[in-house]
Amino acid sequence: MKIYKIFDANCFLVDDLNTLKQYILNLVETKMGTYSVAINAEKIVLCEKDEKIRELINGSKLPIPDGAGAVLSYKYLYGLKCLKVDLPKVVLEVAIEHRKSVYRLG
Repeated sequence: MKIYKIFDANCFLVDDLNTLKQYILNLVETKMGTYSVAINAEKIVLCEKDEKIRELINGSKLPIPDGAGAVLSYKYLYGLKCLKVDLPKVVLEVAIEHRKSVYRLG
């Protein structure tokens, strides 16, 4: 998975869901604790204005495009096609496919 900057925000280029699923499975199997951030236009703007938000977003191992702002930014800034990701759905698919348990908090 490759991370690109959308202005000041890190964001994965997701052009293949299977690659994303493998990345998530690797995080689970290596027991690497992390968090995800859904990158959208609002967070991109906040990232430029607020250093703490920028640190939070850029510290994530799963900065996932979750809005038209992120997806369109890839097209206009880099000429790349990016998928909008419904991360909870993808995580549940990985859990089902690999017989992993899921704990939901919140």
